[in-house]
Amino acid sequence: MVLSALISGDLTKRMETKDIVVGGRYHNGNTAIADFYNGKALSMGGAESLTGWVLHAKSGHVAFDDLGGGMDLPSTAEGPIEGNFIFSKVSKHG
Repeated sequence: MVLSALISGDLTKRMETKDIVVGGRYHNGNTAIADFYNGKALSMGGAESLTGWVLHAKSGHVAFDDLGGGMDLPSTAEGPIEGNFIFSKVSKHG
């Protein structure tokens, strides 16, 4: 199962919309695809979870069951994850 969403940029920055798709690939880890990755995909690790979440209230923030929390996506597919945050696996929202 792949979850896709449109998320809004922070109000303190210029207003823009980002297209982000995230999802698990079963035994092949998790992936993020974004319009600002210019056709590339970001491999994010993990192993089993089929679902990922894009958090609408926080620009560029995603989460996966099997990665132990949430992450702030890098601005390029080659860049490192820009930060981590606590993600509630019980309620499925950040």
